[in-house]
Amino acid sequence: MRVLDVLPHEARSFSTRERNPYMLFLEVVETLETSDGLADSSSVASSKHDRLAARGRSRKAILTSAILAPGRVTLRAGAKTAVGVKNVVNRSITKGKAGVGGVIDGQRERRTKHVQRREAALAQENDPFSITETPVEKTARMQQAAPGEAGQAGGRSNTPDSGATDAPEARSEAWRCRMDRIRTQSAHAANEPGWQLAAVIVKADDDLRQEMFCMHLIKSFRNAFSRAGLEDLANGLRPYSIQATTSSAGFIEALVDATSIAETKRSMLKQHNAASLEACYRARFSAEQSVVSFETAQRNAMYSVAAYAVVQYILQLKDRHNGNILIDSSGRMVHIDFAFMLGWAPGGITFEKPAFKLTKDMVDVWGGRGSPLWDAFVSSFVDGLQAIQQHHELIMRDVEVIAACGARFPFLTRTTLPRMRILKLLRHRFKLWKSPQQLRRYALTLIDEAYDNFWTHMYGKFQLLTNGIPP
Repeated sequence: MRVLDVLPHEARSFSTRERNPYMLFLEVVETLETSDGLADSSSVASSKHDRLAARGRSRKAILTSAILAPGRVTLRAGAKTAVGVKNVVNRSITKGKAGVGGVIDGQRERRTKHVQRREAALAQENDPFSITETPVEKTARMQQAAPGEAGQAGGRSNTPDSGATDAPEARSEAWRCRMDRIRTQSAHAANEPGWQLAAVIVKADDDLRQEMFCMHLIKSFRNAFSRAGLEDLANGLRPYSIQATTSSAGFIEALVDATSIAETKRSMLKQHNAASLEACYRARFSAEQSVVSFETAQRNAMYSVAAYAVVQYILQLKDRHNGNILIDSSGRMVHIDFAFMLGWAPGGITFEKPAFKLTKDMVDVWGGRGSPLWDAFVSSFVDGLQAIQQHHELIMRDVEVIAACGARFPFLTRTTLPRMRILKLLRHRFKLWKSPQQLRRYALTLIDEAYDNFWTHMYGKFQLLTNGIPP
């Protein structure tokens, strides 16, 4: 994929508790790739030659325009172009001064806004009558109240359009409208047949190297499923691009067709509808503009839950609340945010005791326990665990290299476990000494322990009370 242009005027910011990431939109074009995932050498060479030629032409054009600028004295043949170069330098200095002035003005404006926010916060603290409902309390009240009570307390009319701007359908429609608008305004869309609009989330003061490594491991899981002929499980995983530019910054590919379960449930609550996952799936995938049918979305959800269950068990992924699980346009439940893995849990305390997250709410999407898709889920999980056992070297090799090279990942530095103990526990979870029949019985035990687990519910309630994330 080659970047054609960056669109800073289309960027949008996300305000969080500690950081301020923002989404950046890019104009990109698909490039030819070989079966190994590498660009063809001839195409790389030709594109490099074109870029160098364009760069040479642009420099020549700049120098020519500087020499022949309006109001200049015509130089005789053979004379030096020192005055023209001087003109370029003067222009650069002028632009540099303007840029510095803009930066200073921006700093003053941010400082003024910070002082205003601080004064408003102090005034609210000193005012005994300024007690308002926090977003966490509002979410908890909407989650626990009946539909009629929620409508009376929230003061919203019970109409289909209420909260429509937060619905997944509205978001996908907004993305298509944005793409069409930028396509008409773009100077590259007409000349590039593979033109696309992409979005990345830029994050600062955040180390993305561990998440980048975890995404590499998820791709290894996908390769192992494909080698074993489990294409449905392989398609259940959705890897996305993560690039750490420094130890404290980077960018993440935005899944523009996906919405978190938490946001989906909030949208349903605003419309005074049932906030179960089954109801969310029926509302989203029964509509005419949905990409897949409801039955296809059920199967995709089942295979994605089974595939990510294997990943969660082997890598010990934690912090699996509904804000870190997305529902994409095909119905898959995609996991994001891999800051806690391989023994490292939020706060250093493992609230999430089961091997993976499997709530009754998730299982009800494909018919509940005892349905035909439930039997397919059990078989898929067992087959996936056996495939990972056969191709365990894909995972062990990379983790051993990271542990041996002295990487400062949180799962290696913030736990009390030594590195050799982490590797030993990881190898132990592959159950290499178990036969296929024994591994199947063990997998059934993991499913029974994870299904509607008490600690999973407790962690969901904890996230609801502390962060306002619906369970």
